[in-house]
Amino acid sequence: MKIITAAVAVLVVVGTTFAVTPAFASATPAVASSTPAVASATLASLPKTASLPSPTASPGQLEALPAPTHPMSVPDTSAPIAKSPQAQSEDKASAGSTASISGDVRDSNGGRTIAGVTVTALLFDDNGGVKFSSSAVSESDGTFSIAGLAPANYWVLFTDTTKGGQPVVNWWESTFTNPSGNQVTVTDGQAQLITWMMVPSAKVVGNITCEGCTAPPPVATTGVFAAIPDTTKPGYWKPIAQADTLDADGSYSLDGLYPNTGDNPPYEMFAVNEGGSSNYASASDSTSFVVGAASQATINVIMRRLIAPVAGVEPQINSVVNALYWDFLGRLPGPTEVSFWRAQFARGLPLGAVSTGFVTSDEYRLIRINAAYQTILGRGPTRPAGSTGCTGCSRAASPPMISRRRSTRLRSTSTTTVATTRRS
Repeated sequence: MKIITAAVAVLVVVGTTFAVTPAFASATPAVASSTPAVASATLASLPKTASLPSPTASPGQLEALPAPTHPMSVPDTSAPIAKSPQAQSEDKASAGSTASISGDVRDSNGGRTIAGVTVTALLFDDNGGVKFSSSAVSESDGTFSIAGLAPANYWVLFTDTTKGGQPVVNWWESTFTNPSGNQVTVTDGQAQLITWMMVPSAKVVGNITCEGCTAPPPVATTGVFAAIPDTTKPGYWKPIAQADTLDADGSYSLDGLYPNTGDNPPYEMFAVNEGGSSNYASASDSTSFVVGAASQATINVIMRRLIAPVAGVEPQINSVVNALYWDFLGRLPGPTEVSFWRAQFARGLPLGAVSTGFVTSDEYRLIRINAAYQTILGRGPTRPAGSTGCTGCSRAASPPMISRRRSTRLRSTSTTTVATTRRS
């Protein structure tokens, strides 16, 4: 979830659109007794993180992840399937088997039979890859039959593209709370009969990004789940389906969700940090949303960056300083920088003067100059031949250079080294 930043208070002064602020670690060490106290008037003038608005009251808490079942999107069965020895033996058994899955497909609104629905029996490997697939298309009376199956527990997928627009995707015995459905067990020589009532489904697509990142989060350690509220535990969300593997560009897709009709609660999408960077929350959620029948929704999730507590710094001060650095300089401060600004607040420096110091700093000016070059000329500034520096050239490190005319309190104390980063 996003938290509105402390820098919102100075938007009118700066006249700039700012990025969202990272989340903050909840645990903070006690303030050391030797640290000068921040004046109560100064603390009172700072925004209180707890009172700042956000899409929901607080980030949703994700419960235990469900056991893997199968990819939710319609698998591509047109390409040749690389088969393991076990799958090859299943094929041999299938060739001589009289087992089958047959039945009919009906419309959930009135029970009319539906022709042209593709019914696919699938087996997946441990990585979600298709290791066996066999399909049939429902006839004019809605009937279908998939013959020659080996004994196994099959996932059965119903795909209806006959109505145009967003395809309807249902898994056998799927429900709103279990869109993955259940398996159909087939024994040797058995003719398994099933009837399915097609429910107009929805698809969710989107992108997963992370606060402070220049690239999408790692595919190998990022999971994407759809979740619904746990009615027995307020603030907790129950994951009900996992999106397909995150693409390299951070995009994902999730087919087969049921629409939020009747008493069905809203969804949230969660990006789960599965053993990736400890700088990010273990689970980050989107805003709540609803989907209609046979529709598609675009839901993006930003993985929340955690801010480490700093010894001797009040959580409120730590939050405000991190917000200022993120909004003005597009980066997070180090512990020394946080402590430096904490000392300025302790000396009575008002938030407005601190904000002005950021706007008039060399680092902020260099960011704006570099951005102007990129916007107008499509390139960064160049260094003149024979010179050791140039206005607008990025530097690996430089002092903050807070304006001495505007903040005399910082004239002799601004010694912190900060890194210049690109402002997008």
